[in-house]
Amino acid sequence: MFGKYCDQLKQRAKRHGPFDAQSKPPASDTKPHSVQKRKLAEKQGRRAEIIVMCSYMVCGYWPAARRLRTAFGEIDLVMRRGKTLIAIEVKYRREYLAETALPSMRQQHRLLRALQSIWPYYAENGCTNVHLDIVVLGKWGRYRRFRLAPV
Repeated sequence: MFGKYCDQLKQRAKRHGPFDAQSKPPASDTKPHSVQKRKLAEKQGRRAEIIVMCSYMVCGYWPAARRLRTAFGEIDLVMRRGKTLIAIEVKYRREYLAETALPSMRQQHRLLRALQSIWPYYAENGCTNVHLDIVVLGKWGRYRRFRLAPV
């Protein structure tokens, strides 16, 4: 019954050296906490994308793509209404400071290049107006939308 558990302890002692119950475990045991934080952040980010998508749908936009991967990076949401196409980058911040949550200029240029790479496809389908929105969503439903200049 305890054979498997004892084998795991022996293998761990070989890798990290023995330790007693009073001493702290090796630093490699702290990774699960950061993995949990990363999973929680991913979950909150996906939830924020759904909230933003629903708010744009109320305004008459319909989703054209979600988590669209391009050669230059990923676009969180692509929404369309008539001849208008909006690429949306969603940021969720627990401590809501919208100006500090904006992507850097390098990230903004990456998003613009990603949008320009998908633009020919949507231009063939009749889209003439293109915008890039960055939406920062915070606790209690607070949000701020920044619209970059049309491409």
